[in-house]
Amino acid sequence: MKKKMIIQMKRKLQRFHISSDLISKIHLLLSGNISISLSSSGSLTLLLLYGFLASCQEEDQDVNVQREQELDQLRAVVAPYHDLQKAVTDGYDNEFTGYRMQMGFHYLDDTLLDNKFEVEHPEFTIYAPNAQGNLQFVAVEYAIPIDDMDNPPLAPEGFSGDTDVWEINTEFKV
Repeated sequence: MKKKMIIQMKRKLQRFHISSDLISKIHLLLSGNISISLSSSGSLTLLLLYGFLASCQEEDQDVNVQREQELDQLRAVVAPYHDLQKAVTDGYDNEFTGYRMQMGFHYLDDTLLDNKFEVEHPEFTIYAPNAQGNLQFVAVEYAIPIDDMDNPPLAPEGFSGDTDVWEINTEFKV
């Protein structure tokens, strides 16, 4: 959490055109690698720094709350899909990839494959064999089609925050 807060603080300082040298010194200070004594003007700088840190922490908390709400929405939508037949009946009927090691079978709802991210409409449901050999719901994936692999579209916005990871799958052009 502290590392992420420091990264966010660095980004904010860069937006205010704070020199990279000063940002590095602030980073060292925050990580506990150096200590300094402050003059009266230094206390103002430190006060501003704490203001930046506090706003980073508040943003972090707001984003976490938003993301949890989005995940709760998703959990409610996919709860019935613990039963593969229910997912197939609802449109996840295209077994798209075959079995993928460490992942499972990807079932696509073709009607959802578009250029948008919609929390409540994941394009794929994923099932993997459990110890008894039965397919068990394990995940969802979001995807957008890529018509031109040499010029792929930008990834859509995604969940709140900056932790989404979008990858290009050249085999399936998504």
